[in-house]
Amino acid sequence: MTASRTLKLLMALAFVACRSFAQDAQREKALSAIKDLADRYQNAPALSFDVSYVYTDEAKPGIVLDSLKGSFKMDKDAYCYSIDKTESIGNKDYVLMLFKEDNLMYISKPSTSTRLVSPIAMFDSLLSGNKNVSCTILESKAEKRMVFTFSPGLKYKKIEYWISKETGYVTTMAYCIRTSELMPASTSGLPSDISPYASIEVAFTNYKTKGFDTRELDMGLYFKKENGEYTVAPAYSTYKIFLGSTNL
Repeated sequence: MTASRTLKLLMALAFVACRSFAQDAQREKALSAIKDLADRYQNAPALSFDVSYVYTDEAKPGIVLDSLKGSFKMDKDAYCYSIDKTESIGNKDYVLMLFKEDNLMYISKPSTSTRLVSPIAMFDSLLSGNKNVSCTILESKAEKRMVFTFSPGLKYKKIEYWISKETGYVTTMAYCIRTSELMPASTSGLPSDISPYASIEVAFTNYKTKGFDTRELDMGLYFKKENGEYTVAPAYSTYKIFLGSTNL
C-alpha cells in the first residue's frame, strides 16, 4: 500500500469510533456537547456535506504533502461517503467498500470499528475516564472548540474540533498523528527530513438537510443475495465481490 493510499484509509477512519481517553474535569461539559452533536447528526433528514483533507509535516505546516476531497451522505444509521476512488456504504446490516481502481466490492458486517456515524464519532470514546489525554473546551460567540491533548509518545498528539454555533455542525477537525501511521507497513524508520508527527486538517462544508434521495443508500443498488450467494448489481457488473465476514 502506498503512502497516499494509507492516507486515504486513515481519512476514512477519521469518521469511525476509536478508543482514547480524557480527564474528568471537563468530562460532563464535553459529554453534553457530544450528546447535542450526536442528536443533531442522527436526526438530520438526508444530511449531506463535503469534506476536504490537507496533510502536512507538523514542522513544515506551509508545505502540503497530500490532499483529498470527498462527499458524505447520511440518514439515521445509513450512510455513504466517497473519497477519491474509494466509496463506502453502510447500514445496520452491511458495510460495503468499493475500490474503484481495482473493481473490487468488499462486503462485511458492521462492527464497532467500522460503524460510521458522523464527524463526531470519536467523541464518545474520547471521554472514557483515562488520564492519557486532557480535554479543554473554548467558546466564542460564533463557535465552540474542543481540544484533546494526549500524553507524549501516543499515536495522537492532539485532536481539535470546531463546531459552528449557528448550524450546530462540525466545521473543522484537526489532528496531529504519528507520521509512521501514514507510512506503508513495510517502511523501516522515517526519512531524516520527515518529522515524527504529521498534521491533518479536515474541513466540512456545504451542509444540506434533505440534500439527496435516501434511496441512494439502498444496498440493493450494489448487490443482491439469493440462496446465500452474493452477486453484483448490473451497474457493477465488472466488479468482483470479496466477503470480509463469515455468516453474512
